[in-house]
Amino acid sequence: MLIEHRGEAEYDFRHSLHTPYKAVVLDDVDEAIRLTKELLKDPGTRLAAAIAEWDYPISVEAFLLASIYTAWSGQRHPLMPDDSERSITDVEIRLADLALENMNRR
Repeated sequence: MLIEHRGEAEYDFRHSLHTPYKAVVLDDVDEAIRLTKELLKDPGTRLAAAIAEWDYPISVEAFLLASIYTAWSGQRHPLMPDDSERSITDVEIRLADLALENMNRR
């Protein structure tokens, strides 16, 4: 994965983790794997976007807003995955309902 998407990994190591890619990968492979796992948890990194085959990184906030839009309008936002790919969990529905309630209180 780090070899296939080396450009994205180097960028994220430099700009997100503030550490040199080459030194970490050559000196400590275990540390490189741990750091890569952290990068893959954040959809806003270029490496996570490349692995997910997205055109560009998407922030967690954008996913939350897309989820709220989907719950509010009843129509799937383009950022949300298709129903065939993944179903919305009860927790996500409750979080969207709470967010809408908080928005309506203001």
